[in-house]
Amino acid sequence: MKKILLVFVCSLFAFETVLAQEKNAVGLRLGDGVEFLYQRDLSSRNFLQFTLATPHFEGLSVTGCLLYTSDAADDLIG
Repeated sequence: MKKILLVFVCSLFAFETVLAQEKNAVGLRLGDGVEFLYQRDLSSRNFLQFTLATPHFEGLSVTGCLLYTSDAADDLIG
């Protein structure tokens, strides 16, 4: 049983690595609750992320964020 679980987890990591190269990314986090993540690249520096989660297996949480990087931020950093 442990070997089957190890093969399953390794397969998930390999599948996730392949998806990381695309414009869309899908993820699943297991732990003290379950999270389903979806990312969409808008450009080389900007992306959207949506998360559907059940924290501590109590209730439902939906979040979304937009990472926006402008040229002005590059001037401040470097």
